[in-house]
Amino acid sequence: MAEAQQAAVAELDRFFREVVLCLGGIFAVRDCEDDLIRQVTRSLGHVYRRNRQRLIRRQPDHRESVRRPLAPHPAVEELLAQVGR
Repeated sequence: MAEAQQAAVAELDRFFREVVLCLGGIFAVRDCEDDLIRQVTRSLGHVYRRNRQRLIRRQPDHRESVRRPLAPHPAVEELLAQVGR
């Protein structure tokens, strides 16, 4: 795993650890049903695993730093503007 990728995964881990500790503190001082706590932690675990896998699978692209910003073609912008009108 590339260094930048490892840093991104570590940051994601740190963020989710903080969220879990925050929720744990709330659950500790509030009267919450066990079922609710399990549902919240299961859902959060799913979000964590999905995002962590996405970061790990993403291959670093060294060309990213040299790419010019992409702008949509005017015809694409026009069509998007029509969607939902």
